[in-house]
Amino acid sequence: MKDLLKNSIKGLVCALVLALVSGIGAVTASAGTLSADLDGDGEKEQIVWDEDDPDTITVNNTGVLNAVDVLSSDFDAEGFGVSVIDICKKDKYKEISINSYLSGSFDCYIFRYDNGKITKYAELSDVDEFITVKTKNRIKIRTYLFVHGIGNIRVDEVYKVKNGKVTLKTKTYKPNGENETKTFKSKKEMIIFKSNNWTKVAGTVKPGEKFTLVKFVSDKNGEYTNLYIKTESGKKGWINTSEYDYANFMIENPPLWG
Repeated sequence: MKDLLKNSIKGLVCALVLALVSGIGAVTASAGTLSADLDGDGEKEQIVWDEDDPDTITVNNTGVLNAVDVLSSDFDAEGFGVSVIDICKKDKYKEISINSYLSGSFDCYIFRYDNGKITKYAELSDVDEFITVKTKNRIKIRTYLFVHGIGNIRVDEVYKVKNGKVTLKTKTYKPNGENETKTFKSKKEMIIFKSNNWTKVAGTVKPGEKFTLVKFVSDKNGEYTNLYIKTESGKKGWINTSEYDYANFMIENPPLWG
């Protein structure tokens, strides 16, 4: 799962995640405890943990989960939290999410409680914020991706989570409304192509010209260099920023927050 997001810049705040996810799963929470019907039997399970010591997480005093093993790669993280989400509204289960966070970004380890046992179900990495948990086993999250020549862009990602497997469904990324910078000013002349086959030219972006980033996709190296833009004069098309790196930008004042 980590390989899916290698190009992202780690941008959910724990209290926000717990509030959002609690609403999704209809869970009531107090410090170190959660109460929810995890297995659909009509009885609420009691989830208990120590926020300062993740050695043990229990459900109804049984099914002890050793979170140290789970979070071994993140044990230097700034903290962790436990929440309940409902990945699929059509099944009887709700899932337990252990959120290990560092610098505002989370790794989410998802578990399922069944027949008195806790088993690992799935994992999501580099999460900034849960947006929705939908039917058809879909989870939407908000995170940051680094776009070559531009900087850090917030995007929404949709994942399919089924039978313990996580699959990224988003093919073309779009900036969302929370991006602080929506219009950019070019520092260099760039060729605009009608498609990202880079054959037919649609025009150019002049130095100092403003444009909006509409969407972007990854190249064969998995880096986001294929950008679809719209200029202030109305020209639309694809530009290739593969020659730019993290210290070389095609725009003024690149967004580097996150």
